[in-house]
Amino acid sequence: MSILTRLAACLALVLTVSGCMPNLMEEADRPAASKDEIILVGKIIISPEIPQHFGTGMRDGFGIGRKQSENRIGTAFSVEPYKKQGNWLYGKETRSLPLAQTFFITVPRATLYLQEGIYMTHAGDMSPIRLPGGFKTRMPANADVAYVGTLTYRRGDFYEITGVSVRDDYSRTVSEIRAKYGSDVSIGKALLRRF
Repeated sequence: MSILTRLAACLALVLTVSGCMPNLMEEADRPAASKDEIILVGKIIISPEIPQHFGTGMRDGFGIGRKQSENRIGTAFSVEPYKKQGNWLYGKETRSLPLAQTFFITVPRATLYLQEGIYMTHAGDMSPIRLPGGFKTRMPANADVAYVGTLTYRRGDFYEITGVSVRDDYSRTVSEIRAKYGSDVSIGKALLRRF
């Protein structure tokens, strides 16, 4: 592991502990407290699946970042259509979303744009897998939860992304949402679409 990677992991730990960086994995355990926020629910898949000896997520020599990024995708849902990446992807808007599992995150109640994502592998000479953004969704006005669909990135034999699609798995996901937030929670469909 390079010295630069180790230094970046140590800096991330310091920033996280000091509160300068958001909790990238924070999951919404209850409906949003503010009318300006909503719970966003969806799933991101890479197909075919990445073999486990490659797809172990971002790791560092000290094991510090393992939980924060193992088998996860770094991306953001932003109010800006195109947000410039910085040292920490998209700053406070960056989220570490689980790969192939339903995510539940709190976001602003606005039109949101999915930014380019990144999936790190543990193969030393392999570049990160870039996951294209270019999708948007508008949050429903009166719902507590917005379902955005299952985003599937299709890849080739050399891990390049060859296509992207959105599938509506609402009927399968609604029971998961109700189990988490109760039967009274109002759910709106806000499927991702290209812009």
